[in-house]
Amino acid sequence: MNITFRAKHILVRAGEFHVGSKSNPFTDNCNIILYGERKSMAIAYDNAVEAGNKVFVNLNKVKMYGKARNQTMTRLELPAKKGDQTLKVAKGLELYPGDRLALLSTSYHNEASDDVTVGSYNSSTGVVTLNST
Repeated sequence: MNITFRAKHILVRAGEFHVGSKSNPFTDNCNIILYGERKSMAIAYDNAVEAGNKVFVNLNKVKMYGKARNQTMTRLELPAKKGDQTLKVAKGLELYPGDRLALLSTSYHNEASDDVTVGSYNSSTGVVTLNST
């Protein structure tokens, strides 16, 4: 059973937000879609917590358990440049369309990092084709 949460903002303050558990992981799709307009005002929950206009705020406990993967980290095997539509990573990984990858900077410039979405992955070559969104 696939689950989709649609909200402008989600605040976990005194309660808990769970998807699956260690003993019973959620193996279907769980989507959290935050909607709203880019120019909407930021949300101030109180004097201590101010957030953007589309946020998932966790002040207590959020646990999400899904299908276990054998390897959760890899390194780029070739340099990646801004705008590249393919990446070269290790062969034989468990990458699927829709997976999100964090590309971290190797410099002190945090704007050099990126967040990309897998369009396809060739397990025998290690080539990841990115979604162009």
